[in-house]
Amino acid sequence: MAEQGERDVFVRIAGPDDYILAKSEKDLFEYEGQEIVYSAKRPVDYAGKDLDVTVYWDNNGALIEGTYEVYIFADGNEIGNVQFQIEEGGLF
Repeated sequence: MAEQGERDVFVRIAGPDDYILAKSEKDLFEYEGQEIVYSAKRPVDYAGKDLDVTVYWDNNGALIEGTYEVYIFADGNEIGNVQFQIEEGGLF
């Protein structure tokens, strides 16, 4: 069980070309003994029960069509992932 308290949630967004969408190559966190780049992060206060968290990432309009993978991390662990598709002429 996770300890209660403040922690950061990190999100990595990988484009169809496997490039990680990030604001800076200096935006790093530790995962499995390596420093890896993240797309967005948000501090949360975990109180020992389910917590709805929204993390925003600014789209500069440069997304290409294809399948994107989103990975979510906290406390050095991957805690979730999802895919989404951008089609030609999409709103993203």
